[in-house]
Amino acid sequence: MSQVPLKCLVVDDEPQLLDALRRVLESSGYEVLVAPSGVAALEVLGQLDPTDVPLVISDIRMPEMDGFTLLRRIRERWPDIAVVMVTAVTEVDVAVACLKLGALDYIL
Repeated sequence: MSQVPLKCLVVDDEPQLLDALRRVLESSGYEVLVAPSGVAALEVLGQLDPTDVPLVISDIRMPEMDGFTLLRRIRERWPDIAVVMVTAVTEVDVAVACLKLGALDYIL
């Protein structure tokens, strides 16, 4: 009996980073969905059963909708989805803000 791979949604406006994260996660056995923006991520999540995507990995700094807003919206609509924020910003206050908003973790 084969095990169903865990799905995750990766959100980043930088195509190269989005593709790199997708490849790393797929090589680790994840089924990866991608979204180039926070708005697109909400559309993807809205089309699926919330239990289908237990993990979202999102950049913070994106146009149209930043990661903070995306995190808030996910917490409001799908509180059981784990969200990990990824960014190159090394400011401690940004990490603390993510965690206070309900992020599971923050990766630099």
